[in-house]
Amino acid sequence: MRAGEVPKAAGPLGQFNLIGLRPEIAALRSEVGHFEGDLIIGQGGRSAVVTLVDRMSRYNMLGRLPHGHDATSVLTCLTGLLERVPDQLRRTL
Repeated sequence: MRAGEVPKAAGPLGQFNLIGLRPEIAALRSEVGHFEGDLIIGQGGRSAVVTLVDRMSRYNMLGRLPHGHDATSVLTCLTGLLERVPDQLRRTL
């Protein structure tokens, strides 16, 4: 943020799970299928990328968000990325 800019207020948080409450096996990185996700927003908010990383294998998946990074776009992108993963390997995000 630049000097003199006023920070934007964050919207209300919906129901979510704290990372500290994830299953112990995910924290130990001893089982494939537990993912960490992130949203990377480019300078000026003009571009964005969703990342998913498997905690054990460190396998990375990237998803472009060419039309904005609103909640619906991010969810659609995440869903598309996770659909590439076999059902039995989708455990936690």
